[in-house]
Amino acid sequence: MTSGVMERPALLLADVVAGYEHGMVLRGASARLFAGQAVALLGPNGSGKSTLLKVVLGLLEPLGGRVEVLGATPASLNRSEHQIGYVPQLRNVDRAFPLTVFELAMMGRAGRLGLFRRPGDRDRALVAEALARVGLGDLHDRPFGNLSGGQQQRAFLARAIVQQPDLLVLDEPAAGVDEENRARIGTLLSELRAQGMPMLIATHDIDELRPLALDAYWCLAHGALDVEPVGTPHQHDLHGSPPPAPGPGRAGGLRGLDRRPPAAV
Repeated sequence: MTSGVMERPALLLADVVAGYEHGMVLRGASARLFAGQAVALLGPNGSGKSTLLKVVLGLLEPLGGRVEVLGATPASLNRSEHQIGYVPQLRNVDRAFPLTVFELAMMGRAGRLGLFRRPGDRDRALVAEALARVGLGDLHDRPFGNLSGGQQQRAFLARAIVQQPDLLVLDEPAAGVDEENRARIGTLLSELRAQGMPMLIATHDIDELRPLALDAYWCLAHGALDVEPVGTPHQHDLHGSPPPAPGPGRAGGLRGLDRRPPAAV
């Protein structure tokens, strides 16, 4: 809150209802995410985490309620002015895509450059800096498909960083990453949070991104979203397996690399 005026949330969910032909997945989800906050999206498999991410990313139109990202609906967001950085799960990515690490990260500049501008010295410097921050500076010319799973995950994080995003959405960003590089990712995310970056992080393990400090838990179960402050005792089964809720949604790869949007889990 500044000068008596309520700060506009970076992400607003108000009674959001969403689902697929087979049935509802989200039933009245409400939450707010403000600048400088990092929240963990928790829930067992099939609880609706990836459905919620689809709604935020604009890949799935909600059936009811209101969604605002940076003051606009996902469909009407001016992508030349506002960027959503997205780090996908590796299982949703074509890991043999024929790009070097540097070229993959440079794809993050596409939204800022537009259709007709070519990357310049500043863009190349931003990419080099991002790769160094995720520990891939020495691998910039290596084919993406030759990287380990943890390295590929960090390459996607670099791609998101060079977008200079206004909101960062991460889907299991530390999955398949060893302890040392989990700490590297957690430190980087902590730095971004300190700079005011709002982050929504789907995860099964709230400890895997330390030293990143979380501001709240968004806990999904049976289509309901419960917002809990950090420090609240948890009774949530993060690894449970209720009946799966697969569904195609409105498909579309991000930056030409993702084979499909997040699975409906």
